[in-house]
Amino acid sequence: MLNGYNTPMNFLSETFIIFLVVVCILYYCVPIKRRWIVLLLGSYAFYIMSCFTLMIFIMLTTITIYGAARLLEAIDESRRALFDGKDEQWLEEHRAKWRQKFQRQKRWVLTAALLFNFAILFVFKYFQVFTSAINPIFRLLNFSEIGVWSTVILPLGISFYTFQTVGYLADVYWGKVKSEKNIFKFALFTSFFPQLIQGPISRFDQLAPQLFKGNKWNWQNFKKGLMLCAWGAFKMLCISTPCFLIANSIIRGDTGFGGPIILLAYFLWGVYFYTSFSGGIDLARGIAQMLGVHMVENFARPYFATSYSNYWSRWHITLGKWIADYVYYPIALSKWFGRFSRKFAKKVHGAAGKIIPSRMVAFICFLMISLWHGGDPKWFLSGVFVASVVTCEAFFRMGTRKFFERHPKLTTQNLAIRILTIVYTFFMVSISRCILIGKNLGESLSIFKRLFTYGIPDNVTVTNEWEITALAICLFILFVVGILQERGHNIRDFVVKQPSLVQLVYCIIFVLMIIFFASWGEGVVYVYGAV
Repeated sequence: MLNGYNTPMNFLSETFIIFLVVVCILYYCVPIKRRWIVLLLGSYAFYIMSCFTLMIFIMLTTITIYGAARLLEAIDESRRALFDGKDEQWLEEHRAKWRQKFQRQKRWVLTAALLFNFAILFVFKYFQVFTSAINPIFRLLNFSEIGVWSTVILPLGISFYTFQTVGYLADVYWGKVKSEKNIFKFALFTSFFPQLIQGPISRFDQLAPQLFKGNKWNWQNFKKGLMLCAWGAFKMLCISTPCFLIANSIIRGDTGFGGPIILLAYFLWGVYFYTSFSGGIDLARGIAQMLGVHMVENFARPYFATSYSNYWSRWHITLGKWIADYVYYPIALSKWFGRFSRKFAKKVHGAAGKIIPSRMVAFICFLMISLWHGGDPKWFLSGVFVASVVTCEAFFRMGTRKFFERHPKLTTQNLAIRILTIVYTFFMVSISRCILIGKNLGESLSIFKRLFTYGIPDNVTVTNEWEITALAICLFILFVVGILQERGHNIRDFVVKQPSLVQLVYCIIFVLMIIFFASWGEGVVYVYGAV
């Protein structure tokens, strides 16, 4: 039961479906130039119904980032006004000094806004971990301990809207986009309801024009959005939910399962993790498309990846691009890092001297991604593992590049090699998921130890043959659709081109499958449900 306070409104709930129908009707009934107002009111209504008591924090982020962006643009306008009309001699004598002054002012504005908003994120996501780590030291030094909260309720979508608005501010700082003059329109960009719970993390120049201009009614577009929603619901209810329940029944408590059954639980939990997250993203993108808004893809069939590095370029794509654009490249292309790289290359000769500096930055980025998920040590350990494997793969590629150039048949263009690399990637991903499967790092390690035991208790049943068969069929459908998409086929375009009767048959089959599995969903916690 949704309580309306600090509980995200489930996209699959009756309450949300009614809410979405009302928003869609109002959106397409008001004049096109005012449709953005419907989205803004709908987004804030969604936030009020989901997280009313912590609404102040998204408003603070909206106001501070909006104000900082407008101030950055005002500083740029002041610089241009000062330089306009000046003669060449004056510019030659004073331009560098004034440019440095204006740039310093912009840095202060940017730094203040980043510190304020990341401080809010830190307090909610990491303050408990920080105090738990620092209090033992304080006790040794006889200092007063820092109070620890018993529970912390995260503001809905705080990680996503913080990163999205900070990215916008950085783009304004670099002059890539103009600051938004209307604070209410910027509030819509910050709070657009389909993306609040799970993302994707959108860019201002891609998302804002679609939100502000108003979109005309388009039945084909609306139908494609509905199909994407149906596909997301299929992933979450028909695959994610049963996988979670079966895996949870195996690994939780003293069930006596070990060895291959624990390995099966790892596989099912990995599938749950993917289908829950990507299914939620499909729902978000489908809802947005019903309103004429096309959001960027966040998953590109990661389990078809041919390397661990390739997997992470397909997984949570918008977060990876955000980290690359706002962390990796600013560090890697900075003057101080360039000097460091050149000095390092002189001391360490060969390939290592060239690759280690860039891998160091990548290592930091992967740690940031892991910490973005939360302050639990299991996330940090997972980040270290991922960064280490990706770094090893980079060295392997550099060391074997000439060999594979001489033997192109041994690359992933060969079907057998491609299958082997996909299996390798799946294995490495499963290992990294081992770290995350428990409620904490201790439980994850305890489950991992059971992998090296053997046990299949006679008196424990986690499911029945019919449910296993149904799940296998759903996994097969997911696999076939993935293969078709890998080959460039657009399933939704194919379906909408079919006769209406065929489309109706597809719809009935999907609805029946979703209804069949809907009863499994009680008590399931979806991935990223409140980050």
